Amino acid sequence: MFNLKSNNKIEMSVYADEILNIENEMKRLRKHLKDLKKLKIAPTKALYQYMKNHNLRVYKSIKIEKVAPPPPKLQKKTPSQKKDDALKFFRNSGVGDPEVFYQQYLLTQKAEPPE
Repeated sequence: MFNLKSNNKIEMSVYADEILNIENEMKRLRKHLKDLKKLKIAPTKALYQYMKNHNLRVYKSIKIEKVAPPPPKLQKKTPSQKKDDALKFFRNSGVGDPEVFYQQYLLTQKAEPPE
């Protein structure tokens, strides 16, 4: 489609315009997709309730799992809660010095810097 070997400023301008056009189209499509997802919410809830009330696993090739509401998300632990839980586990497991062991454990969790 494009000749990448040319260094002509006019051709580079065409490339830049094409990139901007593609990005604008992608932005438009993302917005449209967001609107479609919002429109899908009500029929999804209604179909789920219907399938649940009539004990249906599948309706017109749509499985109940696909329209079921997502499970509640688990709350994430704070770093201090994670540390407290780890120290408690280390103490209960018979680790001699849980604080030192925890510090060594943290060092194993860090990635090596790339060379």
